[in-house]
Amino acid sequence: MFVSLDGAKIYGAAYYMYLKESVSLQAKVGNEHADPRSRQLNIDQQLAAQGIAPDWLLTGAAFESLNQSIDDMLASIHPLIRGLAVLDARCGKRRLLKIDTTAEHPFVARLHALRLA
Repeated sequence: MFVSLDGAKIYGAAYYMYLKESVSLQAKVGNEHADPRSRQLNIDQQLAAQGIAPDWLLTGAAFESLNQSIDDMLASIHPLIRGLAVLDARCGKRRLLKIDTTAEHPFVARLHALRLA
């Protein structure tokens, strides 16, 4: 799954990249969390914040976002969902102007700039 703008890929998800980064983070995290599920959840959250996710997770998140409020979408840990929120008509100009993109994922920042233009 990927998103393109003017023929260039600006965001994408790939299972291989997700798996590679997940294994790398598992080595760094080690036994920080006793429960394997909480350890994997922590790793998934860290990867999602970086914009690294398997395609099946992003597809599910995109469908889930259809029933979310614009505030919930903007607060999501997934850059894809925040990007969709920025493009959503429910996100008006005043709300767009309040969004600080300095610490935002490049995908969301690019869509934000596109929407403001």
